[in-house]
Amino acid sequence: MKWLKSISLVCFLLGFLFCLGAYLSLSGKVVYLVPYRHARIEVNGVPIPGEVLAGGAVALVTTRDHGTEHSYLLDFAGDTDFVGNMGSVSDCDAWVAPHLPVLPMTSTYPRCRIFRDTKEQMSLIDKGTAMQFTTRDQSIISIKWR
Repeated sequence: MKWLKSISLVCFLLGFLFCLGAYLSLSGKVVYLVPYRHARIEVNGVPIPGEVLAGGAVALVTTRDHGTEHSYLLDFAGDTDFVGNMGSVSDCDAWVAPHLPVLPMTSTYPRCRIFRDTKEQMSLIDKGTAMQFTTRDQSIISIKWR
């Protein structure tokens, strides 16, 4: 009888957590970013290790090149203008996306810096089979879809 109570309690807790996660997602308070495994990241034309987490109208790109890890938050505009601008890019500075199967994103997490100065604003450009943006150190990061 004890095992039946234990199983019932575990099922209730899992159901509660599922309902809470669904409510947060449907209300727009949380966006769940999941790995997009069909992306290849290049810096200045050279493929590097990294990953893309995507969900909704945002994506998180993390480069993991030679011990230097860096994350960028891509915010898609929903359309592409005549020069190919399809959104904006925010630099996450010292914060690097962890290796998780699902990363919840709220209004305060991750704390990626949003450039307000137009001189430092990074635009996300559509290049046909790839998206690309230029970082502050003038490196060109491309995300190609396989």
